Amino acid sequence: MAKLVEPHEPQKVTRRTTKAFLWLGGILLAFAGAYITAVLNAVIPAPKELLCKMSLGFCPAPIVIAFGATDTDYIVDKSGVGQAIAEDQIGMLHNQVVQNFRRANMVKYRVRVESAGEYDLTILYASAESRPVELRVNAQLVQASALQSTTRGWTNEFREWSPAYRVSLVAGDNDLLIRRDDVFPHLSKIKLTQVLAR
Repeated sequence: MAKLVEPHEPQKVTRRTTKAFLWLGGILLAFAGAYITAVLNAVIPAPKELLCKMSLGFCPAPIVIAFGATDTDYIVDKSGVGQAIAEDQIGMLHNQVVQNFRRANMVKYRVRVESAGEYDLTILYASAESRPVELRVNAQLVQASALQSTTRGWTNEFREWSPAYRVSLVAGDNDLLIRRDDVFPHLSKIKLTQVLAR
């Protein structure tokens, strides 16, 4: 006697086949999308990079390193200089108050950065008279007469930021040397700001 086939069995097979094809199609579509995205990323800049180049404010923030001129975590060598003791000059580095006479002043800072490249160096200082200093980074001369402008006074209220001096830093430790054959202006803060490619 022949076995009767229920009328709904072919529909079950068709549904299973359709689900399998849909599942396989989804996987192939995902792979194709990933491949096309990879190709487009290689040819067209990422949207944020493109918007950054168009100056629409989507650029990553630059690395900024700032520290006090008297911060012993950064000072690796000094000569003829010391920390100010007057209340209106707290945090300033200048000619040593003990045995206060005119002499050569020098300080060397060591700064560690993760990303090599160009940085803008600015210095917050006060100086009632012109006392230009020599700036060197990793022994290379950056400026022979930096900080030569006066700020009309010696105390914290007369502090001003110097112009930006463009310097090249290596990944890792970098030495910043400030020196003068006479006494310093009053140094307050040092700031390095990464220059991002545009």
